[in-house]
Amino acid sequence: MARFLKIQCECGSDPEIVYGDSKMRRLCKKCQAVIVEPSGGRARVNARIVEVLS
Repeated sequence: MARFLKIQCECGSDPEIVYGDSKMRRLCKKCQAVIVEPSGGRARVNARIVEVLS
């Protein structure tokens, strides 16, 4: 079951909400680092997971 995640980049930007099975790459709004990458199934999260939303 896929869930939404509230994640925060290591640079300290505002938390963002992303889909756990994201098929698109997401960049941090502040530092432009890749924070979510698709990996064929579950997305690879390169940031701190603040909260798992249901």
